[in-house]
Amino acid sequence: IISLGAAASVLLLGRRVGASLALGAGLVSATLIVSPYLMSYDLVLAAVPLAWLFTHARRDGFLPWEKLAWLLLIILPIPLMSMAQYMGFQPAPLVLWLALALILRRAKAATPGRVTP
Repeated sequence: IISLGAAASVLLLGRRVGASLALGAGLVSATLIVSPYLMSYDLVLAAVPLAWLFTHARRDGFLPWEKLAWLLLIILPIPLMSMAQYMGFQPAPLVLWLALALILRRAKAATPGRVTP
């Protein structure tokens, strides 16, 4: 179900923005979300969507609540990876879902009048 949700998000993003850096950032986030074995060193790849988001936020301005989400994206992965052994599940993909949601939101804001086939 999680993999289908991530795939649907990337498909929606691709329909909205076409082949672009936004699609690449979303694809990296979705790939990390569906990975069954996400280790702390894999989160280095999360720099790709974060770089895309930050570039667009600096150019176009931050969307409402985006600064708080940024703070969570930067701070949460470290304690969540450590807490995983006590929680019984890996909570880091929740942060990656947040990144994917921000990418979708920014892509939607960038192309408000575009009608997808």
